[in-house]
Amino acid sequence: MSGCIRIGVLAFCCLAMRPALGLAQSDACEGLTPETRVRLSVPERAWSGVVSSVISCSDTELVVFHRPDGNVRLAWPSVTRAERSRRGDLRWPLFAVGAAAGLWLGSQLPTENDEECDYDYVNGTYDCFDRGTAMFLGLAIGAVPGYFGGMFIKIDRWELMPLYGRGAGLLARVSL
Repeated sequence: MSGCIRIGVLAFCCLAMRPALGLAQSDACEGLTPETRVRLSVPERAWSGVVSSVISCSDTELVVFHRPDGNVRLAWPSVTRAERSRRGDLRWPLFAVGAAAGLWLGSQLPTENDEECDYDYVNGTYDCFDRGTAMFLGLAIGAVPGYFGGMFIKIDRWELMPLYGRGAGLLARVSL
């Protein structure tokens, strides 16, 4: 039984040391395709959180397009922090906000039981909606514009890229 525990501890230690030894990934550009937006910190250029677009990437250098400078070649050891953008939109959050506002609005409409609702004596019906229909209409009227409006609002979700010995000069990165 103790042999299994020793093997487990050894395996855990090996996996924990992979990032520090630079063995975690062989491709330095995993997830970096041309046109990917990146946020970089490069002390040599006095860049701290500068957003650029990737032109090309290799194991030794990164070429980005930065507006005032044009195409810039950066050696990976000069990069101290790198984040890639996961572009998204606000469809579902604005859908939820619109749905909540629409439900509230639907609950405020006059219904059959309210005094503001008129009874049509010719047809024998009320001129107002019942509570369920009013709330459903409010939900639809609020949620649909929220969803389609959210399609046009683009946001960046930044994901930290592990440098694993490629960047940060001689700093060791260890994670347990």
